[in-house]
Amino acid sequence: MSDELRIIASIYDRSELGLVRAWLESHGIWTSTIGEGHVAVQWPLAVALGGVRLTVRAEDYARAAELLAGLDPYRFARGLFSSVRLADAAFILMLFFLTFVPPPARIPGTYHVERRTWAPA
Repeated sequence: MSDELRIIASIYDRSELGLVRAWLESHGIWTSTIGEGHVAVQWPLAVALGGVRLTVRAEDYARAAELLAGLDPYRFARGLFSSVRLADAAFILMLFFLTFVPPPARIPGTYHVERRTWAPA
């Protein structure tokens, strides 16, 4: 058993990092991270730092790569508000018109009376 570590993934989201680590460790693959502390303290720098690098032992690399390649990233993906994308599009369109489209201009009333001018006495 060697002490060599290989980077298997660069991950920018801490929740995704936790899920991937748990997935690999549930299959008996030991993992370690590089840069997790920096991202935990200064999360806006995650992109500048190249994300958190997830490492595995060199002898586990092939198996870990096979496990990660078999993951379907869209398995649990669903619509924004519902499982029907057309309903989501209609809802977003409705929100747009309710929040960003101004109401129509006020039409001034028409008064059929003579206007009197005020003159000081």
